[in-house]
Amino acid sequence: MGQPTATYPAAPGAGYAESWEYTHQPEGRHTYMVRFDAAGRVLRIDQVLDVKYLTALNVGADDMDKVRRVFGHPGQVSGPHRIYGGPIWDYFAYDGQRRIIISVSFDAAGRVKAAGELPDPFRPVAGAGDVMS
Repeated sequence: MGQPTATYPAAPGAGYAESWEYTHQPEGRHTYMVRFDAAGRVLRIDQVLDVKYLTALNVGADDMDKVRRVFGHPGQVSGPHRIYGGPIWDYFAYDGQRRIIISVSFDAAGRVKAAGELPDPFRPVAGAGDVMS
């Protein structure tokens, strides 16, 4: 898969030692995290742009580093958020056949204030030529 976009040491108790990020953002709708054990062996490859990974975030406690470790680099950064004061990170993904945006909003200190998914208003349904996994 070539050079990773980023590498991250695992949090204690994660069940792996390190993750390598391979993102297809912003044009693609996949980000893969290759999980390695302490000996450098591949344990698994996770496609992390999935709403199930939103449960890994703790609103009010987690920061940008944690979000990057969960979802990788965002496909789009905007903001500042009109209420929270920090950036908004959007990740372009699939939920079945629907195109969605996983969105994470931060406060000015870089803490997660809100996270969720919404339909992609510009391209709501997967079309010809899309690669789904």
